[in-house]
Amino acid sequence: MEAHKIELPREIIIGNGILKDIEAVCKKLQLEGSCLLLSGPTTMKIAGETILKELDSSGYVVNIIIVDSIDKIEVDKIVEKAKAFDFIVGVGGGKVIDIAKYASFKSGIPFISVPTAPSHDGIASSRATLNGSNGLRASYDAQVPLAIMADIDIISKAPYRLIASGCADVISNMISVEDWQLGHKKTQEYYSDYASSIAVLAANVVS
Repeated sequence: MEAHKIELPREIIIGNGILKDIEAVCKKLQLEGSCLLLSGPTTMKIAGETILKELDSSGYVVNIIIVDSIDKIEVDKIVEKAKAFDFIVGVGGGKVIDIAKYASFKSGIPFISVPTAPSHDGIASSRATLNGSNGLRASYDAQVPLAIMADIDIISKAPYRLIASGCADVISNMISVEDWQLGHKKTQEYYSDYASSIAVLAANVVS
């Protein structure tokens, strides 16, 4: 059977007020030196400033980029800047996390995912959606986060439409799994019972 690799985060921290633990998480993961902090205008105020304060007081060199576009040309500029840093922290929603995971993959440095809304399951996925040169969105290879820090105090205050969107995204994986099973049956493409069972379990919990 053809080998199949599944990448998972090493640390998943979920709780109330856990962003203050960012230093301890970085130390445990042996992340040292300089950090590129990616966030959005709103999410920087909601969570990014706390991350910045904690890392800065701990001796990390932190550079901030406020993300305002998922245009691949602009994202590639972030990738080039990322190469000068030791790790990335992405703080925000889908756009910020997608750019962080893509920049991590292309620059070869690890990243920590700090979601501020559960709007989709891309918080931990190895794919990023960006606007291509033709103006159309496309999916690109990306890096699974080394750690995920989900602060319930912040996520619970996300707009209802983002929470509902995330639930729908997880539930829709049931159809994806059935499509995968059909593809395996018809074309013998690789199928993972382990990966599919995780997807179905999450969908069942949400539904």
